[in-house]
Amino acid sequence: MKMRYKILSVIAVMAIVMSCDMTRDLDNPNEVGIDDANPDLLMNKIQTDFGLFFAKVAAVNVRSVSELVRMRAMTGANTYKRAYSPPEQNGIWQDAYQKILVNVETLIPLVDASEQNVHLGVAKILKAYVYLTLVDVYGDVPFTQALKGNEVIFNPETESGATIYAACIALLAEARTDLANTAGTGLSRDIYFNGDRKNGLHWLIHWN
Repeated sequence: MKMRYKILSVIAVMAIVMSCDMTRDLDNPNEVGIDDANPDLLMNKIQTDFGLFFAKVAAVNVRSVSELVRMRAMTGANTYKRAYSPPEQNGIWQDAYQKILVNVETLIPLVDASEQNVHLGVAKILKAYVYLTLVDVYGDVPFTQALKGNEVIFNPETESGATIYAACIALLAEARTDLANTAGTGLSRDIYFNGDRKNGLHWLIHWN
């Protein structure tokens, strides 16, 4: 009798396992894949994160990057060598690479394929601005190899500021062409210029 119960239990477990769609059942509903990404929501996130990045870089009333690129008297016990430490720059570095740029690199192929030219142009402008700012502040930074963890590049090499500047200027030229093309849908929300959602005229004027 006990053997019969054991056999029935094994059969029941096997039936349950075989009936499961492991690919579907193991999907995390809270993790949206790239194929399901919404370009409008991604762009909203990029715009808001860019605002935080700019605030940290340009702020003058808090310890920020601005203090590193202007004259500042070190009085009392402070000395230039110990006034700042690398971890103090982590927030700006993370905002740039882990938030803005990773979302930009996700967005660009999506909107390029769907001919959402305003999204494409704005994404390229913000990408160029972030990289140009990083070069101005830190000098040589990761560029070509950046954000290539899927290619097992976990320690990307830095590139010269001159190389990155040239690439970003070319990127801005592409952005102008994209924004001048009115095909496709516009931004669902223009946080900075509150422009016409159907085109990128305001971005084109301000970034020319």
